[in-house]
Amino acid sequence: MLSAHLIVIGVVGVALGVGVLLVDRWGPVWLRARVFALVGAVALGCSVQLGSVDLPVALVLAVAMLSVRERAAVGEDADSQHPLGPLAPALVVASLVGVWASVPDVEPALAGGACLTPVAIWWWLRRRRVGPAETAVLTSIVLAAAVLGSAGWPVVLAACATVGMVLVAPLVLGFVGGACTGAAMIALVVAHLLVSVPAGRLALDRSWSISAIIAAATLAVDAAVALSVRRWRGTRRRADD
Repeated sequence: MLSAHLIVIGVVGVALGVGVLLVDRWGPVWLRARVFALVGAVALGCSVQLGSVDLPVALVLAVAMLSVRERAAVGEDADSQHPLGPLAPALVVASLVGVWASVPDVEPALAGGACLTPVAIWWWLRRRRVGPAETAVLTSIVLAAAVLGSAGWPVVLAACATVGMVLVAPLVLGFVGGACTGAAMIALVVAHLLVSVPAGRLALDRSWSISAIIAAATLAVDAAVALSVRRWRGTRRRADD
């Protein structure tokens, strides 16, 4: 059951996400080139003000995120596209739900997910590109929520595995083949939602070794699905030639 405190964080997070969209539309170029980094930074700020995150830690993470220039967001690297395409940010929200369900301190995951939700919806509706830089920042948002919200390394290991296809798919398929479509996209999304997202919850209150096994198994299943998609795409290309 959500407390009033968590509801406030969620509402503030969504409002901050809408503010990021306004910056993306009318803000300075250097900020428009760091949309997801800005999401991560303001979510960390929300966690500091309304949660239990220490300010020095939040500042270090925010500076690290903002140091990455998301070039594809401003029209550069047009040929670089995440295999999940504009759906990748939405799956990061799902990953943050998985982190939220598995860590003791849920404020960073809740703030990140709430802030990213309006941006993810806009990204999908506008079919915006997600390149390597955006992928790095989106992955860091999930990992930061897992590390900051965890009380021990066992939970960190499993919660980090919830990043799933957001990280594994481009590692296996690369950024040069464009976004997947049809059955390939469905396979990646289903694997992410049914395997990666529940990983943290499954490892809750487990030992270090069991959590490590769950995290490794999760990433292995994701990699196997991505490899299957890679072979299938290769077979289709040869058939078309």
